[in-house]
Order: sequence, then C-alpha cells, then structure tokens
Amino acid sequence: MRKNLILGLAVFLGVLMAAAVFYYNTFIDPTSSKSAELKSRQAHTFPSQQTLYQMGLYLDLPNRTLYGNNAMHLVNNSGQAMDELWLTAYPNAFTYEDDSPASPSAYYDGFNPGGMEFDYFKINGRTVAYETQGIAVRIPLQECIEPGQPFNLEVKYRTRIPRLAYRFGSKDGVFMLSYAYPMLNVLDASGWHKSYNSKYGDPFCLASANYLVRLNLPDGYNFVSPGVVTDALAEDNGRQSFLIKAENIRDFSLVVMYDYKEIGQQVEATNVKCYFPAGVAGPGNGILQQSYEMLSYYSDIFGSTYPFSDLKIVFVPMKGVNTSEHSGLIFLSDTMLDSFRQQEYSYFSLAHEISHQWWYGLVGNDQVKEPWLDEGLANWSSYKFLAATRGMKTPASGNSFDRMNLERELKDIKSAQDYSRLAYSGGEDFWFDLEKKVGGRKLDKILQRYVSDFSGSIASAEDVRTIIDQETGRDMSKFYQPWFQQ
Repeated sequence: MRKNLILGLAVFLGVLMAAAVFYYNTFIDPTSSKSAELKSRQAHTFPSQQTLYQMGLYLDLPNRTLYGNNAMHLVNNSGQAMDELWLTAYPNAFTYEDDSPASPSAYYDGFNPGGMEFDYFKINGRTVAYETQGIAVRIPLQECIEPGQPFNLEVKYRTRIPRLAYRFGSKDGVFMLSYAYPMLNVLDASGWHKSYNSKYGDPFCLASANYLVRLNLPDGYNFVSPGVVTDALAEDNGRQSFLIKAENIRDFSLVVMYDYKEIGQQVEATNVKCYFPAGVAGPGNGILQQSYEMLSYYSDIFGSTYPFSDLKIVFVPMKGVNTSEHSGLIFLSDTMLDSFRQQEYSYFSLAHEISHQWWYGLVGNDQVKEPWLDEGLANWSSYKFLAATRGMKTPASGNSFDRMNLERELKDIKSAQDYSRLAYSGGEDFWFDLEKKVGGRKLDKILQRYVSDFSGSIASAEDVRTIIDQETGRDMSKFYQPWFQQ
C-alpha cells in the first residue's frame, strides 16, 4: 500500500513539473503607478509573485492523513545572500493541547493531535537538514544562495488531521484543510517574517503565488478550493484525481466533503457559489445576491475589481470560530445557516470575509506583527457597506475613539478579548478616526492608492502612513502619535 502510494505521488509530481514548464511563464505582474523605490523593494521581496507551487496531495480518509509532495523552482530575488530558509507548518499548532488555537469545545471527541511530519527537504536534489520550532520550520544552508541564483526546493510530508471542528480538522466526513501544506515565509530588507504558535489570530505572512495541484481523493468525495479544475481522472482503484490551477493566491486551502449541495449565480464576470450539507436546509439564494452586492460595492470604493472568476463560500462544521478567509474561498460555520435564512447578523460576517479578498487576498500584510492592518480594514469595510446599503449606524457616529497603541503583535496578546480589541475594534477605529480627519472621499483615494501600490505584495503600517501623508499632502504625525507607540 505505502509503496503504491509513494509511486502514485511521484507520478503526480512528474506530471505537475512537466506541465509547469509552460505554465510558469504565463503569469503577468500587475502594474501600477508605483515609485521607483517601491518597485525595487517589491522586486526584492522573496519569494516573488511568480513563484509556482507544484503539489501532489493524496487524502487517506481512514487514517485522516494528507500525503503531500511540493516542488518549487525559486530564484533568490531578495538582493541579499540567503543562509537559511523559513517556512510555516500550520498543522503543528495542533500537536499539543496547551498550544492549540482551537477551543476545547471544538474537540468533539476529546483532544486529538494534528501535525506535520517531514520525510525530507531537498535543495537542488540534495537532502538537507531542517529544524522545527512549533509551526516554524528552518532550513539552515551549508552554502549561501547568492542574489539572483536559481534553486529548486522539494519537500515530502504527511499531515495528520485531528478530529476537530475547526478550520483545520475533520468532522462528519468533512475535512477542513486550511494551510495544510508547508508554506514559504517572506524575506525582505527587514529580514525573515517568521511565524510562531499563537492561540489568537492568523500567524502568517504569505506572498502571493501560483499553484498547480494534483489532488487525489476517494470516489464519492468532492472538494472546494481556489482556482479551476483543468483535468479530472477516474482511477480503477476507487479513487479520483483532479488537476487544479490557481493564480495569484495567498494560500491554497480547501474543503473535502461528502454529500454537499451547491447553489450558484453568475453575475457579470464573477460566479458566486455556495456549498452546504445536503441533509439540512440551505442558506437560500439571498446569500448569493448579498455576496454580489458586496463584491460590487468593494470594487467601486477600492478601485479594483474582485480578482478571481469565482467566489466560493462553504459551510463547514466549525465551533468556537465562525469564519475563516482564504483566497477566493470563505469558510462559514454551519451554525450560521439559520441566521442566513433569517438574514440576521450574517450580513456583517459575510461582508467582513468578502472584504478580506482585498485586505489579505490582494493586499497582504504581516498578520503576526500587525494583525490590526487587515482585520481592522475588513471591519471598517463591513460597516461602510452596511451603512451604505442597509442604513446601519457605524462607530463613526460616536464622538470619540479608543486610540489604543496598535504597535502590538500576536505574542503580546493575552486573551481572545485582547485580540478582538486590538485587531478588530482598534483597527476599525483607526480608519473611522482617519475618515473623520480627512473626509470620506479622501479616504477612498487613500485606499485606492493602497490597493494599486500593494496588490499582490506585502504592505505595512509604515506604508499606510506614507500613503496617507502623500495623498493628504500634509504631515499627519500628530494624528498617528496615539495609535503607534513604539
């Protein structure tokens, strides 16, 4: 069995590498009116946006194990010699009960560990040593990779999927596979953006990349992922395989499920799809119309259309967390189905997750060091949508804001309430405070510039402040002072 499995994965990888010879050269960089300094900085951020993940994934249901091979042809575009590589292995956050970000109630059968084990890492065909530090993986290099030098990175691994109702886990025949593969971290002039275990938030800093994935599943199971299926094959051993192509995404997360229904609506260039368990009442077609309204609104005010041909929304068994955003894909807890049928608080949650397609999907940031940046913008965007379309009052209706210090990272967070106050409440208050200071039209221009300059790239709070100063034509340091205290 294991010998056949290894052989099958090797065949998948060979197919992927052959297909990638043509595919790798088909991607085009987004263009914008960026400064020469910013263009240079982004050109020297590793890995580049043209990076292609070639992956073979084989899901073993009885053992709840995902077998994987990754192969990447890379170029050291960082402008500096690299003596190490850093990656993120998110499943390792679930190895020990005390470290798990999932709530105890999500472990429906008691604590059950997950994790990622590596068979090897290879650079240019040679096996290399590696170290794991929680979810962080370090590969020390015996020989530096010089600026401009191309190299190949391969990894073979096994991901153990816990019995867990969470964005990474499985329940009732549904496999939530968020960040279930080794992901390259970002290197720029400030150094490596490293990940670490955190009970709160999203411990990632991910570059946009392209993916070519061969996924192998048992017959009868389906899946939802970013991208499009370009090939499907029914095997004679009770399994099926799919070739999936996805461009310019931050992560390749997916859901594998059995007996789900799909509803969809094509509006202009976007196909909105929603998936839910066949045995329950669905959310109704209202979720499709709501999603389209949100996409249209955000496209207008952010000055950039939704970047993918599909938006996929899937209801999954999650407990302790209601939503999870991914590129072109949104996880919603199946406990929210009733609220969507009744059109209650679901509006805000959906608006928040869809806005993440801009504030995460298009414009990335270090979610470890600056979690407020994407989450605060997503909350602000949600309030603006609901105010414009539903007459909802926003925090801007008040007279003052809690001007807290936003210069805190995940390791400084002590509780879920602390995280919510920083990332959501504090983040949204910054943008509402700025809107009161400069006006709505000027803020729209600031955000449009933000998207234009950093689409497909990584932005920081410093970048935000620079854009605000340039677009307003004045020094806003007094405004920033209470928000950013080193």
